[in-house]
Amino acid sequence: MESSQSNTLNASIRGKRKPNKSMVWDHCTKIRKKDDTRFERIIGVCNYCKVEMPVNPKRNGTTGLKTHLERRCKVSFIYEKGNANQSILAQGEASSALVPHTFNQVRSEMKCVKYIIKDEIPFRAVEGTRFREFIYDLQSRFMIPNRKKVAKGV
Repeated sequence: MESSQSNTLNASIRGKRKPNKSMVWDHCTKIRKKDDTRFERIIGVCNYCKVEMPVNPKRNGTTGLKTHLERRCKVSFIYEKGNANQSILAQGEASSALVPHTFNQVRSEMKCVKYIIKDEIPFRAVEGTRFREFIYDLQSRFMIPNRKKVAKGV
């Protein structure tokens, strides 16, 4: 890797930089790399174990990096053991009894929107670094909606 390469490359649209939307870029670095045929590729490098993976928006996107962080990189703090769809036992809201709980992205997004509305939190709060870190620590599979998606949910 050359030192002149940018660690945080953003997609360029009509000369303007577009911010990266995926949560994987909080844990990976995007770099440009030339292979033996002098073809330039964009790859993602895991910040924890330095594994390189292709990141082509038209072919594979960031799914490979996300899977790597969640299922293969044991150094990553979002690494999860077991089946992602498996229920866990959690304490019920109404009683102290243990009840099975399965993560649901849509249900979690709606609860996030209700939280924003009822507590009169600004929409931009969901894009804050500390809020994102807090949510990843609670449930790393939850893809936090951006403020536009929260506004649509209202």
